[in-house]
Amino acid sequence: MDDKSKALCDAMARHIVDRNFDGAHALLAPWLRSTLKPSDTQRMVDDAAEGLPAPGQWTVDEGFLEVDDLRTPDPYGPPSNAVSNEVTKDNYGGWLCIQFTPGEPAEDGPNVCFDLWLAAVERDGPCRRVPGSRRSHLNAANP
Repeated sequence: MDDKSKALCDAMARHIVDRNFDGAHALLAPWLRSTLKPSDTQRMVDDAAEGLPAPGQWTVDEGFLEVDDLRTPDPYGPPSNAVSNEVTKDNYGGWLCIQFTPGEPAEDGPNVCFDLWLAAVERDGPCRRVPGSRRSHLNAANP
């Protein structure tokens, strides 16, 4: 994973852990910033985390799916929200994951909160990101 991808994942994760959904919204790709409000981002995160401990930490990893894979149904998906047509084979840069975990390890409770998946894209020069998950899909941009 390149440094820009890791930095964007870390920025998105920090905003989510801090419940700064205005900040998370600012990272969205332009086509989603114009259609979603910060409260929509909060709702998607809250729905994904329902019944689980609040996230306090995260790790970042890469997946192996290509853009066509994200649009093809399989036993696990496609993502709950469709991948934008703005994401193409020409600008697609990879499939990334932020795995949120509780801030304090629980002896008897869950040790994971939820995953947020991100599709990296190149748009207008700088590298952009399209976050999502098989459970809740968002699009984000690297400022």
